[in-house]
Amino acid sequence: MYKRQAPVPTRFTVLGSGSGGNASLIETDQTRLLVDAGLSGRQIRLRLGQLGRSPETLDGILLTHEHTDHTQGLKALCKKLDVPVYCNRLTADELRFRVETPLDIRQFITGEPFEIGDMQIENFSVPHDAQDPVGFHIRTPDGSVGILTDLGQTTRLVLERVRGANALFIEANYDLNRLQEDTRRPWAIKQRIMSRHGHLSNGDAAEAIETLANGTLRNVVLGHLSSDCNTPEIARNRVAEALGQAGINDIGITVSTQGEPTETITLSPALGQARLSRIDRSSRCFRNNSAAPYPVRHRSPQKQTAPFSFGANRSADNSAHWIHCSNASGASLSCDTSYRCIQREASEGDVKLQVSGRRRPLQKCTH
Repeated sequence: MYKRQAPVPTRFTVLGSGSGGNASLIETDQTRLLVDAGLSGRQIRLRLGQLGRSPETLDGILLTHEHTDHTQGLKALCKKLDVPVYCNRLTADELRFRVETPLDIRQFITGEPFEIGDMQIENFSVPHDAQDPVGFHIRTPDGSVGILTDLGQTTRLVLERVRGANALFIEANYDLNRLQEDTRRPWAIKQRIMSRHGHLSNGDAAEAIETLANGTLRNVVLGHLSSDCNTPEIARNRVAEALGQAGINDIGITVSTQGEPTETITLSPALGQARLSRIDRSSRCFRNNSAAPYPVRHRSPQKQTAPFSFGANRSADNSAHWIHCSNASGASLSCDTSYRCIQREASEGDVKLQVSGRRRPLQKCTH
């Protein structure tokens, strides 16, 4: 039986982050969680050891999605340890198919907060090319940490989900010029990276941080840097320049790398919240096959002069879905099965938005 050491305030450390693997540690005096297990089991153990910790002391592993660079260490860790793995249903389905080792999976419902020890875990959908990717806002007695890694865009609702966090882990995957000039990547891959279901650029991360800078946010960690199309210096300078131009000089910037853990961020109890608040559910979509609400990623439409009509279609092999709404004035609101609504201008006819790789029944969206 492993015993906890002396009481400590909430701490957050990125063990390693990049295209080769991602893992972070957040801990309070009572609870210790690994966020993603994308490093090898050996590297996770070694890097936890550098912090004076061990995998045996983990109370759980939180997963953002099923991609290998976020899950490859699960087999080695869970083969030897009885540690629960927290993920949503679609991610769990993929893990059962991919990971040979039996996992103690604790499924959560996307959009529904839950508790592990003295932490409250708020999760929300993010746009990325995975089955059901999520971000986290982890609230503790000393403050909170937002996790935004692997997403193609920071929608207004996504940013609202992490607003008020004291520390933010956000991806800054690529420098736009370097990606466009990269001769080793086919154009199709570049399009995927820059798409709404791809990754955030340095500029995207800077814009998101500037939007969230409201006096509460004290530390940001830039993560998931591309080894070919970005460098820690370029990422840091791009974000620092944007914040400086906005007159924001009270946010510390750390850049995580693939090779070693970052410095530990300690949350000040003075910044902690007296009580944990629940997720705002003022805007949502509902699954047709579930009574559980899922938050909507959307931009609020402009003034509507005519009611919207709803239509849906799917491909013959169920590999792609289209859902579209349009009104008589020519404005069109396209909704896809990842619960994202996007205002579009339609010069003629309906706008169709194709979404591939979603193995779900068609959903109904209410505006």
